[in-house]
Amino acid sequence: MGRIISIILIAATIAFSASWCVHSDGGNDAWPGTSPDSAFATLGAATTSMSPGDSCLACGAFHETLTLLDGSHEGCAFIPWPDSGSWTIDGDTVRYCIYSGTSIGYNNEPVVIIRGMNAIDGADWCVNATSQKAGIVFESCSLDTKSNGIWTYIAYIELDSCFIHTQEQCIRADGSTVRIANSILESDSNYCVYNYQTASILESCGNGYFGYGGVYGYKGLSAIMIEDSFRVRENAIYLWQRPPQSFSLKKCLFVGSKYGIYTVSYSGSSPLVSLSNCTFDSVDYAVYLSSNTHYDLFVSNSVIAHGEIAFHNIHNFVAEGLVIYDFSVDTEGVITPIDYYTFDPQLDSAHVATADSAKMVGVNTAFGRDAPLWDDRGYWFRDDFGTPAIGWRSPYTDTGWPDTECDIIAKKWGIRSPGRRLK
Repeated sequence: MGRIISIILIAATIAFSASWCVHSDGGNDAWPGTSPDSAFATLGAATTSMSPGDSCLACGAFHETLTLLDGSHEGCAFIPWPDSGSWTIDGDTVRYCIYSGTSIGYNNEPVVIIRGMNAIDGADWCVNATSQKAGIVFESCSLDTKSNGIWTYIAYIELDSCFIHTQEQCIRADGSTVRIANSILESDSNYCVYNYQTASILESCGNGYFGYGGVYGYKGLSAIMIEDSFRVRENAIYLWQRPPQSFSLKKCLFVGSKYGIYTVSYSGSSPLVSLSNCTFDSVDYAVYLSSNTHYDLFVSNSVIAHGEIAFHNIHNFVAEGLVIYDFSVDTEGVITPIDYYTFDPQLDSAHVATADSAKMVGVNTAFGRDAPLWDDRGYWFRDDFGTPAIGWRSPYTDTGWPDTECDIIAKKWGIRSPGRRLK
């Protein structure tokens, strides 16, 4: 059964009113640009002719900036020729690949769609959408640059099935809503997603974060992450100053980072951090929260394995089906007792099992530590439909705990294998 991606798309189906053709090698700006045989040579000639809702069919490599303007390009689509899988904009390190003016595809206007584009070597940024109130959807695009990727300010940006590799930030979202699905983001020396202003919203689903750092949130980033994988060197998720009101991770995988979730905050509020079916392996500090803020943490059906400190500074800590294995310190600075459930009818009243009852699975060759408690994608639990769910393996058998012996709470959660904490 295929994975269902629950990201809300605002890009409506658009009935394009006109189509314009551009060919970097075989076109001519003096031609009409209305057919492949009379194609323009530059993107600028096409955008000058376009009206809201039009489409531009592009082929070849363009050494210019694609400029989007208010009143001209709402609801427009820039897509490859039918017999071409992609088209390229080369910034030559001296210009933006895409520049968006203000108030385009925002406030319920049709968004701009960019499909099949390869953007390379933009100056400072490949895509600049900082003039406020731009709405752009990138589909099956790639950005590869020695500088930065996409910069937005009070905007709506969506990426689906994209690849971004940068030296600096892949995406900077200032006061913006960013939705990312089924994409790969890699930054060599900075964060893949960098949120700097208040009121930023990140929805990330089915993505891979690689390189230096994953997600940086400054001043109240609200985030939902589902089925994301973080394999970065430093901080997978770093929250600075004002903590978010809501921060939720579901079925996420953290491997090899210095910090999994790291916060430095200056607030007396009690934000909620929620982790469900997550796996941390070979992460030195899995969940390390600021001592200046009271955090509420809810963890369910997750494993934290191999590192220095599993949990640091938590005001209210509720765990249901949690494994902590091979950490120097399991908990540090936890203010209240842990409200702990394992869904295991055979455990004693302390709800704690011993490490020798665990079943070790797989070998983590990348980081040279002991075998982790997860296989390639952590497919151990199965839901009521038999579909693997990211979590961790039963300590008992390969097939899990018999349905007839699960307690009522385990059945409620649809879990065949009971969770247990390893101490």
